[in-house]
Amino acid sequence: MQQGGKGDRAGSAGESDGGRDGGERGETDPPRPSDGAGQQALSAEARTEPGGALRNRGVITGYRATVDLAALDRRVQALIFPQIRPLSREVIESIKSYVAGLPEVLTVYVVAGGDDLVAHVAAQDVDQLHALLTNRFSPRREVVTFRSSIIYQHESTPVVAPLSRGPR
Repeated sequence: MQQGGKGDRAGSAGESDGGRDGGERGETDPPRPSDGAGQQALSAEARTEPGGALRNRGVITGYRATVDLAALDRRVQALIFPQIRPLSREVIESIKSYVAGLPEVLTVYVVAGGDDLVAHVAAQDVDQLHALLTNRFSPRREVVTFRSSIIYQHESTPVVAPLSRGPR
């Protein structure tokens, strides 16, 4: 016989019996991880923490905060596309580390094609962006040329879903 209703019993963190005091399961209750037929190898963390199973599989590798750049007085965003010479792993790693260490830089990508790097930057205004380009990129001997594009709008996808494997 079922006693009480949902919330009548206080359980410990992570413990849930569907609001029942007894251990018997009803026909409509979902299978528990301890049920033999529907048993899955889930850790306690994976059952209780959102994203725990994805983190255990290595899909989620960390968490980031979304920052309002305007609140940090970084109202102008741009992409900078430098071309590097000579093209060698050592030179690319060196300039990538240098660019990533600049305070205006948000992200650096090493890319293929006409440009060798892409740097996403955020500056207070166009004057600070211009100073970044002329004072930090132009003097570097391995940067033979660069171009920049101001970002007017930005949209990102907060959730990344797996791609289906279709015919190739």
